[in-house]
Amino acid sequence: MAHNLLEAGYLLMVHNRTKAKASTLLDEGAAWAPNPAQVALDSDVAITCVTDTPDARRVLGLFQFDLLIKTGWPQNTSFVCWVS
Repeated sequence: MAHNLLEAGYLLMVHNRTKAKASTLLDEGAAWAPNPAQVALDSDVAITCVTDTPDARRVLGLFQFDLLIKTGWPQNTSFVCWVS
């Protein structure tokens, strides 16, 4: 998905818990964010791609939801179950 956004000419900022896994996107022109909160601050749209519910909750917790008021609601593209 991220590669396709870059190919379509969109500016893209990425963060991964393991920076090396983002190296292809960085080589293609994506900007690096040191943490998910920085993505939220500097982006109009934030999309997460994680493998399961615990990871999604962990990543979204790092977004610091007060920052999201400025940027909108994050869209999680993983198929996960959200249960309160």
